[in-house]
Parts: sequence; C-alpha cells; structure tokens
Amino acid sequence: MTCVLTSAALLLAASAPAASQIELVSAGKPKATIVVRAQAPPEGPERTAVQELQHFIRMISGAEVPVATTGEVVEGARIALRLVPGAPHPRHDGYWLHVQDGDVLIEGTHPRGLLFGAYGLLRQFGCRWYAPTDIGVIIPRRETLSVPADLDERREPDFARRYPAAGGPAETARMGYSYTGRARTPELLAEARARDLGTWRWGHIWPALVTNQYYADGRKATKMDLSGREQWLPMNKDGKRAANGQTLCFSNPDALRWFVDNAANWVLTNCANEDYVSMWSADTGAVALCQCDRCRRADWNATDWYVTLHNEIKKLLAERDWRGRFGWIVYHGSRDRPRQVQLHDHGEGMDLLYAPRRRGGTREGPFTNDSAASREYRALLAAWLEYLRENDYRGTKTVFEYYYDLVLLGPLAAGRTFLIPWHDVMQEDIRFYRDKGFDGFYDCSPPAAVWWPDPLSKWLYAELLWDADLDLESAGADFFAHYYGPAAQVMQRARETVEVCMRGEPSQESLEMLRHLDATFDEALRLAGGDAMLQTRIKAARLHAQYCALCLESEVAQKVMGDKARAADVERSIRDFLREHGDFLVRSGCFGGPGNLDLPRDRCVQRRLSALGFRK
Repeated sequence: MTCVLTSAALLLAASAPAASQIELVSAGKPKATIVVRAQAPPEGPERTAVQELQHFIRMISGAEVPVATTGEVVEGARIALRLVPGAPHPRHDGYWLHVQDGDVLIEGTHPRGLLFGAYGLLRQFGCRWYAPTDIGVIIPRRETLSVPADLDERREPDFARRYPAAGGPAETARMGYSYTGRARTPELLAEARARDLGTWRWGHIWPALVTNQYYADGRKATKMDLSGREQWLPMNKDGKRAANGQTLCFSNPDALRWFVDNAANWVLTNCANEDYVSMWSADTGAVALCQCDRCRRADWNATDWYVTLHNEIKKLLAERDWRGRFGWIVYHGSRDRPRQVQLHDHGEGMDLLYAPRRRGGTREGPFTNDSAASREYRALLAAWLEYLRENDYRGTKTVFEYYYDLVLLGPLAAGRTFLIPWHDVMQEDIRFYRDKGFDGFYDCSPPAAVWWPDPLSKWLYAELLWDADLDLESAGADFFAHYYGPAAQVMQRARETVEVCMRGEPSQESLEMLRHLDATFDEALRLAGGDAMLQTRIKAARLHAQYCALCLESEVAQKVMGDKARAADVERSIRDFLREHGDFLVRSGCFGGPGNLDLPRDRCVQRRLSALGFRK
C-alpha cells in the first residue's frame, strides 16, 4: 500500500516543467533512458538501482523507462549511473546527483552509492521512506517528472556504517542504512547482497558458549559435559569450583583453548555469512570471572581477559577463512580499558562497540553536558581512545546508543511516550561521536519496530547519520509537508504542543493543553478529506496525544498533587487505553507487531505501579 500525496507543493510540481527543468517523463510517457555500465554485475547495487528507478517511476507516473548500457545511442535525456574513483567524489557510499549537458548523472565511488543516488533522484519526485511499514511510505502520483537543470546534490555520510533497528534489506536501504539485520533466510541474504548491505549478529553469547558444544561442521549443538574437567570450572569466592553459566577458568590453557574453539565454531555455524559479529559476556554488571589466583592477576582486569579471548577467537577465525569484522563491546563488566593486553594485529578487522548504557539513552541530556553520568562516560571514552592510540588501532569504532529504549526511559513520561531523545539533544550527541572519530552507529531501542506518533524522530536519527549538521527545522518542515500533506501545518502545531507539554516539568497547565488538542486534530481530519492514509496518520497522532495526557496526568498526580493512589489509577487507565487501541496501532503500522506493545502497555505500567507502592 502507498500514499497518494496531495499537498499543494506536489500539485504545483506536477504541472508542466518550466524551461529550466530537465523533463524525464511527460504525460505518462518516458522521455529519458536509464544508462548503466555494461560491466555492472548482473546482481548488485548498480542493477538494483536501475530496478528501483524503473519500479518507482512506474508507480508514480505509469511510465516504463527504458534501460541501456554505456555507449549505446539513446533518444532524449539520460539518467546515467556512473561508478567513479576517489576524490572529489563523495566518500563511503555517498553520491553526487547532478545535471550535465542535459543528462541526469548519479555518481559515486562505491556501488551502493549509486543505489542511494537513485533514491536521491526519487526524492526529487516526492518519494519518501520514513519507516519500513506502509504508514511511513510516500509515493506521489503524477504524470510528468522533471528535475531542475541546475540540480546539484552531493551527499556523503558522516558514519560509514549505519545500522537499523528494524526493517528488511529493501526497506532499510531506502531509508539510507548501509547494514541490515541478520539474514535469516537465503532470500533475505540475496536481498542484502543485491544492495551490498552488510549483515550483522551480536549479543550476550558467552553463556551459550560455556554450556553448549558447537561443531565446525554445522552439527546441532549439544549440551557441554564437563565431567572429568572440573579444573575448567570457575572458582567462586569461597574457593570452590562450580559452573556459573557465564565463564570458565580461563587461566587453564585447555579451558581457554576449548572456549576459543567453541566460539569460532559458533560463528562458523551461525554467522558464516555475516559481515560483522560481536560476542559479549553475560548481561550483568560485572563479568563473573574465576577467582583462582591465576585468574585474579593483580595487573589484569576483567577487560584484559575479555580482549585476550577476543584476540584468540579472531586469530582462529582468520585461520578458518572467516573474513567478517569481529567486535568487542565496552559495556558493564568490560567497560574499563585493559591494563596490559594489547589488540591482536593492531585491531585489524576488529571493531570497538561503545555502549554507554548507564547514561540511559539521553534521559540526562546530551553526552556533552555536565551530568555525572556524562562526565563519567566521557572520561571512560577518553581512556579507550588513548588505548586505541597506544595500539596504533587499525579497526573501526561503532556507537551502541540507547535512544528510544523503554527499558531505560520507561520511568519518564516523555520517555515512555517515545519523545526522548529530543531532536536537538540527539543531534548534539551524534556530532560529538562523529568528532571523536566514530564511523559506525547503532541505536538499541526496545521495542525497536515502533513509529508512533509518527516516524519523524527515527527518520531524523537516520538522516543525522548522513549529516550530523542537518538543519532540523528545515528537515522537520519537509517531513510534515510530505507525511501529512494538506494537514501539515496543523499537525506540526499539534506535535510542537505535545513536545512542549512533555518536555517541561509536569503541571496542570500542560495537562490541560494536551486535553484541548482534540479541536486541532478535528481540523486536521477535515483538511485530509477522503485520504484514508492521512486519516490513519492523524488518528495515530491523536491517540498519541491522548496517551501523553494520561502519562502526564500520572506524574501530575504523584509529583504535583502528592496523590499516589490517583497516580496508580491513571497507570491502570494507561494499560486499558493501550489494550483498547492496540489493534489499530499494530494494523496501522505504528507498531511493527503486537509484541512491541508489551513494554509500554505492561512493563512500563507495572514499574510505575511498583514505584508508587502498588503491586497491580
């Protein structure tokens, strides 16, 4: 399903092109030809770019744009895809979209840049991909397509490796990401390779590695039997060796060798086709290391052991011809830099995954502020950057942030309503990371597949990974114009009112402002006319404003009125509200599935009730 965009701007653009325009489609008939290199592989981002251009131009205008290869004689303008070497062309998978001698040129140094350039051209026609579900896709309808004769758009991403939290290969490519999630089927892997998207898998794998035996030949894993190998078991603080489900006695050479081999087998069995794998210890505040004298070396910390193991695993994977990127994480028990252990081969082919979890997904403001948590994590980061310099580091650095993470943000009214991070705060964060030399970015955002009240915030996040200096005001205006069409200005005012009310301290005045937004949404529905998708989007935003009012009412009851019982009653109303409207939120595409409702509907409510002193 797609949306027919009916904003005044697009209606004007659909009229006959002016003399300063290059006409590509006229009255539903093609007046241009797509030109691609004859040497372009039959499957890959160049050919996918051609297919995407043909597909969406057909959807927009009905025109079947022909395709030719370089050197063929064609009539009319050319839409030429050109793979060009090096500077001054955009680095990474950026592109240069411009007009030369009456032809539209899409140029890039990386084949994937040509695909992103194709989407850049489609955006010139009004296409937008704000979310991987239908509610976030805008494909206009018009019979004439043209571009300005002085078109000159150069885009170069600030972060080379951009990881999405949700969506398949086709959707994430259209949204500008360079990676897609784990390819669980051959079909998804083929889709990813057709777009040259990287795939990844990471997680808290260590507990599985010490309890299961994995095999290099791909056999099903079996339960690990440590009978007769009791010296492999970690020693606890009482001096007894016992399984802890997290680690082994890594100072035991045989235990370390087995663990490394088992880890390599796990990668080759489960991640043979992944481009990036990162293996983490258990999700606990500290790594449950063996307490024997050899493991408790005075000159080592937990991260020395963590990096030692990752060095050995990386070496073994290289021997077994696995060529992916191998990452380690700065998180909880492995957050402090090693004291002694250096990275194997200067970290070539490795990735530092920096995860400042305790900072709580910007709930205390940007990374650059003076809060205790931000100061702590800046100092921690400085120590790690110094460690990398000491190692003459040749790997990559990825941010693992916690924007929109309701596990962390759920206790806050603005957090549980998907309004944190505030856009200016997120931008300041992302600029900071860029300026510190990070080249990858991922947002851990459980529940990941949520675009409510609309995809604005998560779309801005994706755009900031391309341009951390993005003009947020202009980008927001563009979003509202395309997403809400003729109701854009009214809906932008409504969204701004919601943000003002939820960003400040809880007050009865803010609560009343939210409650009086119904007339605004009624006006938006009138402007939407009979457009079913616009009506769905406006209904979703209206429900969100009502949800915000309930969350704010709970805080007002507790913090302003001092009435915990009333706050608890409101929390129960929040749960009922999300139960009542959950089906619509899922069917509309605001929530990627019913499971994504669990956190805001159940866990956030229950945590608030417990904090208020109520069991249910």
